Amino acid sequence: PGHAKIKVRRDAITDLSSRPSACKVPPLGKAAIGRWTRVLARTMVAAGALVLLLALSVYLLGVTGIGSERIRSAAERALERMAGVDVAVAMGPARITLDGSSFLALRVDDIHLRTGDGRPMVEAGMMRFGVRLIPLMWGEVRLSSAKISDARIVAASLPSSGGDWAAGLRDGQGLIDPGKVPEAVFAAVHEALDAVQADSMRRIDLDNVELALSEAGPVRSVKVERATIRQSGAGRMEFSSDVGVDGRDVGIVASAVRDVAARRVTDLDVTLELDAPPATPAGGEAASLLGAGGIHLKGAEGGDGTDSRLIAAASLTGSALDLGKRGIFPADIGLDATLVAGSGKIAVDRFILKTGRSTFDFEGSIGPKPATGEAGDGPAYRYDLVSNGSTLAPLGSPEPALNFIARIAGSYQLSSHRLVADTIAVKSGAEGGVTGNASVEFLDGEAPGVLLALG
Repeated sequence: PGHAKIKVRRDAITDLSSRPSACKVPPLGKAAIGRWTRVLARTMVAAGALVLLLALSVYLLGVTGIGSERIRSAAERALERMAGVDVAVAMGPARITLDGSSFLALRVDDIHLRTGDGRPMVEAGMMRFGVRLIPLMWGEVRLSSAKISDARIVAASLPSSGGDWAAGLRDGQGLIDPGKVPEAVFAAVHEALDAVQADSMRRIDLDNVELALSEAGPVRSVKVERATIRQSGAGRMEFSSDVGVDGRDVGIVASAVRDVAARRVTDLDVTLELDAPPATPAGGEAASLLGAGGIHLKGAEGGDGTDSRLIAAASLTGSALDLGKRGIFPADIGLDATLVAGSGKIAVDRFILKTGRSTFDFEGSIGPKPATGEAGDGPAYRYDLVSNGSTLAPLGSPEPALNFIARIAGSYQLSSHRLVADTIAVKSGAEGGVTGNASVEFLDGEAPGVLLALG
C-alpha cells in the first residue's frame, strides 16, 4: 500500500516536559519541601517576634517596670550577701540590661563598699547580676549569677583578716595540726557549694580584680585576671582562674562533687600551674623562690567508717634557696604527701630533691611534737625522714657518684626559728658510714645560719 500523510495540528502536540516522568523533583517531594519551608519560615518569624518582644520588655522594665528603687534594693542586698557582713553600700544607677548567660542582668556601676567604721573594702567599676526571667515577670527580683569587673579589694578590711585564720587548725600548744586540715578544707568546699546551689547564685565571675595586700608581707600583689566559680549540676561545682602573684602567672582549676543526700564531698580535685618566676624578683634582689611546675590535690570527705583524706602531689623545677653570701642553692623538688583526718601528721610518701648531679630521695612524716613539760621545751614540729637510696655527686668532680641510705630526724622550734637535726645517719656500702647532727637558724632579713657536726 502507498504511504499516507497525516496532518497534526499545533494545538494537538503535548509538551513532554510537563509529564510526571520528565520532572526533576516529583510533585510529592515538591509538596514536602514546600511544607517544611513554610514551617521554618513561620518559626523564624515567631522567634524574631519573641526576641523583639523580650527586648521591648527589657526596655519597659528598665524605664517603668519594677522601679529603679526596687532594682537598687535588690543590688544592695546582693552586695551585702557577698560581703558576708553589714557594709555601707554606695553605687551608681542600677538598671536592667541584656546578658549573654542569663539573658537579663541587673547592672550597677561605680560601687563602693565600706566597713562599719568607714574603711574602704571594695571598689568596683561594674557589677552585673543575672536576673531570672520567670520570677521577674511576677515582679520578683531573683539573681542567678554575679560578675565583678575592674575592682580593687582591700584585704585588711575583709571580715576574716582581723583574727587568726588558722585558729581552728591549732592544737593546745598553738601548733597547726595536719589532722585538722582535711575537715577545714571540706568545710570550705561545702560553703562554696552552698554559694552556687540551685536556689541561689549559680555562677560568680571576676574580671580584672586586684587584691591589695600589705607591702611588708611575703606576697605584695595579687591580681585576678579571670576567675569563675559555677554550678555544673546537682551537687557539683567547677572553678577556674588566672591569677598574677607578684608578677607571676598562676592557673587554678578545681572541681568538687557532693552527695546531696548524705551531704558529703565524694570527690575534690584541684590543680595549680605555676609559670616560671620573673627574672627579677619583687624587690629587685635575689630571694628564695618556688620553681615552675604544678601542684595537684585530690581527696574525699570521710563517711561510713572512713576518714577524710587529702592526697597532694607537687613537681617544681628551678626552685632556689637564698643562702646570702654563700650564694643560691638551686634544686628541683618533687613531693607526694597524704593528710588523714585525726592522724596528727603529714605522711610524706616521697620527697625528692635534685641539685646538680645529686639526688636525695626520702619518705617519712612531719607533725606537731608532743609537749614534754621539761624546762625550755617549747612548741615545735618534729620530723623523721628515711632514704633507702640517694646519690651524692659534687659538681665538677670526676669522682663517681656515691650511693647511700640515710635517716634524718629532728624538730623545728618556733620560738627560736631553728631547724634542728638531732639525728643524722648516713651509710654507704658495707662498711662506710657517718653520724652527726646539724642546725639551721632562720633570721629575719638575713641568710640562714648553718651548723653541722659529723663524727
